[in-house]
Amino acid sequence: LVGQFKAWLTAEMAIPSILKHIVRPLGGPNVDIFIHAEAMSTLVSKEELRSMIERTVPAENLRAIVIRQAQAGALAIPAAAQDWVVKPGVFNAALLQFYGNRELFGLVTGEERRIGSRYSHVFRMRPDSVWLQDWPSWDRLQTLVPPGSIAGPGWQDVWGPQFDTFWVASREMAWNVFFTMASVFDLPIHPDEVYAVLGCDSEKRKPSCRDLVFRSHPEAPWKWGTICGESMISYFLHGLLGKEIENTLRDSCEYTGSWVHSGAHQRAYDYCKRSAFVASDATGVVKSILDYYDSHCMDGGKRPQCTEKLFPV
Repeated sequence: LVGQFKAWLTAEMAIPSILKHIVRPLGGPNVDIFIHAEAMSTLVSKEELRSMIERTVPAENLRAIVIRQAQAGALAIPAAAQDWVVKPGVFNAALLQFYGNRELFGLVTGEERRIGSRYSHVFRMRPDSVWLQDWPSWDRLQTLVPPGSIAGPGWQDVWGPQFDTFWVASREMAWNVFFTMASVFDLPIHPDEVYAVLGCDSEKRKPSCRDLVFRSHPEAPWKWGTICGESMISYFLHGLLGKEIENTLRDSCEYTGSWVHSGAHQRAYDYCKRSAFVASDATGVVKSILDYYDSHCMDGGKRPQCTEKLFPV
């Protein structure tokens, strides 16, 4: 579980939904939780954040807590003097999540050595995602995400954006997508290489690819713009898997069903349907999230701007 812990959303909605819809169906004590939390110093102290985690996550499941200071702004710097070689331009908050995945995976392998066995699957999850329905049993997970495969929302479309909010990797692939993949953000890269690997140099795919590969950012100091994180995931997977990519990637939505992601730019987004939840049709959990943002966290209706503390009086 990697990302910013967002007060009410994480403590009251996200973590309870994980325990109810994921941990319990998969076998309770057989599911271990590793947490890499980002603390906003102006909103909550590291001590408060740790206390919230320990209070909401059962001790029988909690294996590790790593707390780092969240950083705002964008990491958009040239990797060299040449204007044709750049680093992927991603927000610091997003970059820290990839680094958090890498850091936690080291703790996962340490736990495996301690208990003398390996996990069957490793999940990448965020504390601002809320799950809506029970996952099927572990046996069903083995069928949909067998050894040697990786699944994410829409990932069976090998040319589409590999959304970075959730994925599940069989243990055989976990090292690559949790540890090695973070390194791609450390290296300089030629944007044309990403463009070509993703098939965007073809006339058929060019219109849909351009925004993915060269997503513009006002702070980008080079003419190419930035290369978004989703495209870097696709680029990495194509390089890793080659012709086997079609046999390796699966659609996680077949297993999880729709779920709510409540990030910086969307109050409630359905990655399985690739669309925002419509407020007029929202009920239950989704309505609670939308109502909360409407009454507490909206700045001009544009995006969540929560300034509450983690434990409001």
